[in-house]
Amino acid sequence: MRRDDLRRYDSVSMDGFRRNLTNSILIQLFDYWRGRLGADGRMRRDKLDPGDIRSVLPYVFIVEPVPDTRRFRYRLVGTYIQSRIQRKIEGLTVEEVREGPIVQHLNDLFGTAAATGTPAIGVSVLTGKTLPTAVYRRMVLPMTTSDGTVDQLLGGWVAEYDRLVPPECQTLEAQERPISLTVMTSD
Repeated sequence: MRRDDLRRYDSVSMDGFRRNLTNSILIQLFDYWRGRLGADGRMRRDKLDPGDIRSVLPYVFIVEPVPDTRRFRYRLVGTYIQSRIQRKIEGLTVEEVREGPIVQHLNDLFGTAAATGTPAIGVSVLTGKTLPTAVYRRMVLPMTTSDGTVDQLLGGWVAEYDRLVPPECQTLEAQERPISLTVMTSD
């Protein structure tokens, strides 16, 4: 992990958004989503074909807004994510899965992408007993109904672990701290 990886990008163009992606899994998912955009610049959720993204499925999640709230419910969660969280979270809201400052960060990430209809990336750091152990990157990509309403977010979640931190300090019992939120402009 380099300190440069923790830069904050408030708002960038589609090409800039793609250039700022540093993980091949997120790049593949973004390119897939971008290739499915319709003439209106939106991806309809019925265009999602899991078979086309088989190699990144373990890192994929889908969340849906809970009606009349700023909360989000996990609809689908890939096996890699399930193994990191160590429990089944489909059907649960962010608040039912997480606690602390990361809850607001995730709701802001999901809410921004849903409200603007544009991709967003949230970066957070997992801090172990005394040292930062991982940088988490979550990217969300809006999917719409036929009338253009964003009703689901296709997401990717990757963890980049610091090889210099001893394994005994790498624990999921640690606190996750938000670092940045990046939103793609609707150009």
